[in-house]
Amino acid sequence: PGRLLARFSTRQLQFLCPDCGSQEDVDCETFNNYFLESYPATCSHCRWMGQCQPFKAVDLSCPRCAKTWPAVHVDVAGKSWLEFLSASFFCETCRMKVKAVPCQTMRFWCGDLKCRSEQAILCDPWTEEGAAPVRCGHCPWAGVAQLKRA
Repeated sequence: PGRLLARFSTRQLQFLCPDCGSQEDVDCETFNNYFLESYPATCSHCRWMGQCQPFKAVDLSCPRCAKTWPAVHVDVAGKSWLEFLSASFFCETCRMKVKAVPCQTMRFWCGDLKCRSEQAILCDPWTEEGAAPVRCGHCPWAGVAQLKRA
């Protein structure tokens, strides 16, 4: 039961190493759906160890003008992971405050050996890399493919 609970209460986030500037992944457990102020982390490049303040990278798109901002870093300290399912921000192009659904772009390759086209799909911000059911947009193939961050 503990491993099952961890699957639902742990989220993969990123942090920037204060020593070398590398962007690293860190698994962060939530408590009552909220993130802590900081988490222990280690940099795989320079071996720095310490407390980090992770962020979630999300893609934002204005629903009015369709301008997109990829990989916007949103600090998670003290926030609920549920807060990342909607966002309000000021669009410079439209000159107004808009509401949008944060997402992330994931890539996969068609499983049909004749097609093998690389494709991108928009997923919710908490979709993780790995196997997922998808449908090719270029041929009739549908099946399970490996999703990767774009």
